[in-house]
Amino acid sequence: MIAYFSTFIVGTVFFVTGVAKVFSSEKFIHHNYKYNLMPPKIVPQVSITFIGFETAFGVALILHEFPKWLIPGSIILIVALSILNYWSTSTGRTDDDCGCYGGIVLITPRQSLLLNVGYIILLIAAWLSLITNHQTETWQWILTLIVWAFTSLLAWLSRNKPLVDFSRLKTGNRWKRRWLKDSTHDLQQGSHFVVFLSKNCPYCKKWIPLLNIMNTQKDLPQVTGIMSLTQEEIETFKSEQRVRFPVVSMDKLLFGYMVEALPTAVLIEDGRISSKWIGRIPEEFVNRIKQYYEKALVTKTKQNGFIKSPEPFIPLKLSKTTISPAHHYLQIDDFLPTEEWNRLLNYALNQQSAFTPSATSTNEPDYRQSMILHSLPEFSELMVKRILSIIPHLHRELELEPFIPSQVETQLTAHNDGNYYKIHNDNGSWETTNRELTYVYYFYRKPKPFSGGELVIYDTKTEDNSYVKGDSFKIIEPRNNSLIVFPSRYLHEVLPVRCPSQSFADSRFTVNGWIRRSLFN
Repeated sequence: MIAYFSTFIVGTVFFVTGVAKVFSSEKFIHHNYKYNLMPPKIVPQVSITFIGFETAFGVALILHEFPKWLIPGSIILIVALSILNYWSTSTGRTDDDCGCYGGIVLITPRQSLLLNVGYIILLIAAWLSLITNHQTETWQWILTLIVWAFTSLLAWLSRNKPLVDFSRLKTGNRWKRRWLKDSTHDLQQGSHFVVFLSKNCPYCKKWIPLLNIMNTQKDLPQVTGIMSLTQEEIETFKSEQRVRFPVVSMDKLLFGYMVEALPTAVLIEDGRISSKWIGRIPEEFVNRIKQYYEKALVTKTKQNGFIKSPEPFIPLKLSKTTISPAHHYLQIDDFLPTEEWNRLLNYALNQQSAFTPSATSTNEPDYRQSMILHSLPEFSELMVKRILSIIPHLHRELELEPFIPSQVETQLTAHNDGNYYKIHNDNGSWETTNRELTYVYYFYRKPKPFSGGELVIYDTKTEDNSYVKGDSFKIIEPRNNSLIVFPSRYLHEVLPVRCPSQSFADSRFTVNGWIRRSLFN
């Protein structure tokens, strides 16, 4: 009886956790991508096969099939999974989640290892209590094969959309107070727009100016941000990104099971989730934000004097160039100390696999070719501080009305052989209209391994409420360790790069981004 009882318990665990993955396999597939142990193109197939195997394995244990082989095989499997779990979490490849239980329960790596020890003890007890005359019936192993095939099929069908939505953020579910157990924020009463954010998510940062405005409007829900960071890290993030709405901390493991992508937002009305959005702010809110945005830009009064800012971190080798009488740009040489320049270059080379193809907001084909790294947490803070330190110089040299920056956006771009970016400006849509200045910091290997890639800035005029290029322009050589700054409304383009080696390491690298004007100061 001990043998049957022990294999039944362990088999039930395998079966239930397998079935949980069957109905929504996407998260398990994504978890396996993080291991980076196999070619990415076969990860979905291997993951689906394992889900079917796990479920069928559970059935085989429940039915006590071929115990002489199945019990020691189970022990070996559990030991192997424990080693994988420990290795992936200790090396940082996966978060504090073993991926074993399909989100049914939240299990830390340590808890998972302790449970696995318990399962192994049960299986050892079963092994020591084997029934010598036990016979496995034909129907039992045929049923197991059918379960494997059927659950694998269902898991494959659920890889893009859950067959059954077990999400805690499912529309209609109640918001649980315990999810924010260390927070004083009560989401049980009134209307709340709750947004899940990450400090390394570029799209989250683009939402922040809009959420700031949304949180000031009495006819819109109150905004609450949620991050899986310590309170100290949250305060740092709020300061760097000029966040004007409350942000609270959620347990990292729970956060991972709450959301599939970032940013994710839910509308909570009187404690119940009424709507959910992934990657976009609902259109009805956007329209109201847009109306306020446009009104604020029209009615904003002029600011007097320069904002206070720390002194530049190095003496500036700054030169102002005139494109036309009313249009200027700045080029600052030796913008970073040599050791920082070298560290940044090594970082870019080591992050090659994280770069993704660039695109435009209109998704127009053949308009832009380059590779983008949207998140560079190791250097974003450095670049933001450097940029903010020269704001007074930018006001003066570019002859701008002084403004208080609300946000400094950063990204890392690599242009290789044949890459380019056709004529455009950086604040031509309503959601980018408060981008005041564009900056481009150039860095690359020595000696210069490419040619071309010059930045062309045009005299920019307004006709029929749109920007058009004038007759004059300047062609700017991408000098190593130099920063270019110009108003975001200026039309500009990147000429094609010629890189004979076509090696990523020989690319024309830039840290580029935008300085946004505050609407509230």
